[in-house]
Amino acid sequence: MTMTVREIDPYNRREFREFLNLPNRIYDRDSLYVAPLVREVRRKLNPSENSFYQYGRTHLFVAYDNSGLPCGRIAAIINPEHEKIHGENRGFFGMFECVDDGAVARELFEAAYQTLRAAGAESIFGPVNLSTNDESGFLLEGFDQRPTFMCNYCPSYYHRLLKECGF
Repeated sequence: MTMTVREIDPYNRREFREFLNLPNRIYDRDSLYVAPLVREVRRKLNPSENSFYQYGRTHLFVAYDNSGLPCGRIAAIINPEHEKIHGENRGFFGMFECVDDGAVARELFEAAYQTLRAAGAESIFGPVNLSTNDESGFLLEGFDQRPTFMCNYCPSYYHRLLKECGF
């Protein structure tokens, strides 16, 4: 698939809406998926409404296919408090959503890696949706069961995509 990945401006309504609504495309045929409240996700990513942004920052990326439709997203998360507390210069990724295409996943992770490296991170950890006080991890089994509150839900192919990307 031909695609491009670009950092979006969260203050650009169209770009931010594409970031927020991408899961609808990924899970459109998944009867077990329970969409988060868009208002809550918007609030989580709003620096004036989330105390995480008093010390941390995010860079949001969207992958677009050759027809211009969003086909993946990722947040690169910089959390200086983690470094202070744990003594490790680690960057985080979160809010990962992607069609079943390894090339799209690799490009999204490369965008996150480059951003985190530029911020001084020596390693990357995730998914964490923005800090470890929020949803963390991927589902590895139980894809036939209803999702659990405050736990990430994802398609079964995410495990393969992450392994292909070196995780």
